Amino acid sequence: MNEQTPDDETVFVSKGMQPVPTDNVDPLSDLRQAAEAGDATAQVTLGISLREGKRVAKGCAEALKWFQKAAEFGDARGRNALGVAYEQGEGVKKDYATALKWYLMAAEQGYAPAQTNAALAYQRGAGAPRDKIKSEKWFRLAAAQGDSRAMFWLGRMFDDALGNGGDNAEACKWYLAAAQKGYAPAQFHLGFILLPGYGLASDANEAARWLLAAAEQGHSRAQLNLGLLLSEGEDLSIRNGSESVKWLRKVAEQQPSLRGSLNWSSSAQELLGEIFASGEVVATDYIEAKKWFLLAAQNGRSGAKFRLGDLYAYGHGVPKNEEQAQKWYREAAEKGSFDYAFRLAKKFQEGEGLRRDFPEAVYWFRIAARFCEKAQFELGSMYFRGDGVPKDFVWAHVWWNIAAAAGHFEARQRLVAAEINMTTEQKAEAMKLARDLYATLPAGGG
Repeated sequence: MNEQTPDDETVFVSKGMQPVPTDNVDPLSDLRQAAEAGDATAQVTLGISLREGKRVAKGCAEALKWFQKAAEFGDARGRNALGVAYEQGEGVKKDYATALKWYLMAAEQGYAPAQTNAALAYQRGAGAPRDKIKSEKWFRLAAAQGDSRAMFWLGRMFDDALGNGGDNAEACKWYLAAAQKGYAPAQFHLGFILLPGYGLASDANEAARWLLAAAEQGHSRAQLNLGLLLSEGEDLSIRNGSESVKWLRKVAEQQPSLRGSLNWSSSAQELLGEIFASGEVVATDYIEAKKWFLLAAQNGRSGAKFRLGDLYAYGHGVPKNEEQAQKWYREAAEKGSFDYAFRLAKKFQEGEGLRRDFPEAVYWFRIAARFCEKAQFELGSMYFRGDGVPKDFVWAHVWWNIAAAAGHFEARQRLVAAEINMTTEQKAEAMKLARDLYATLPAGGG
């Protein structure tokens, strides 16, 4: 949680304070004098300067001392800053309950940033049990004072895209209020909620406007989604290849996140690879595509690995090399989603970019079949024809039956073809095998 809104911090400057001429003089000497004289505003500002390393090396322990003095004096900013120190473990052991205690003391004094921090604590169950009513109460009190973070979090509470079963129109209202105050996360979410598929009338131009506002403040997800909108948006009039590449590069060149699914930089790297490989919004450049796919692949993106396989399979930007193609295809299929296993199986089945290899196709269809009715259908067909496996109408029936249960229309039709060639005993055996196998599949089927 931030200690304050972006425009909340007031830098204390004593009368007559001049720039420090040498490195041997404490740049905060005037501020220290005022703090030691009991000026609570100076104490908080000094603490913030020490905590954030402004003009001096970071000093969380000393910052804590000044926050405590201001808090004990009854200063709301000091109490809020002390709460932040306890929440973040800055100069003191993390203690969410103590953090909330100080937030609430400052919140009761009407200090909006503390009201927002208290609301977030109740929302997350940090220092007290989760309490939606208390959380919303403090958010609304802070929002009434113009706190942009509170407005943003009220939007999040109503944002149906987050699985809260909320009200996107209400979310949009609060996002807009915070976005108009320049709060980048709200600008991003407002732009995102105006994209197609979120329960509101989509507006690509408005979405682009707000994504751009957040992107210009360095918001990585806004930069990523703006790049995506400008390259793949349904509204062709808004597409702009050079602008898309510009924003995606900003994200792609950042250090990869350590937060797993929030690895925006590798997503941007993969998107850049697709843009240069497809040639839809910029000129095709397979060398540039390979560069970005390789970076994304090294950062674990299975889609980029599969596309590297395509480059080697078809000789796009690199010499044709089936061994390298298989290497990247296999990495994608082994570490990615079932879809890559299915796609690799189809390549082996049809000889698309790789030599036809029915046993390999069967192997990868089996892996994909745990999740994918298309793979289940293909396995049934392989058994029916005897491609890569001995011809077996029982197992053809088994896999088509499972695919049909998952909603595959053609599999239902093919069951009749299998049964024409089966005895009553074989049909009974196939039904039992299908029931047993179906029960082992995730969520009971494809």
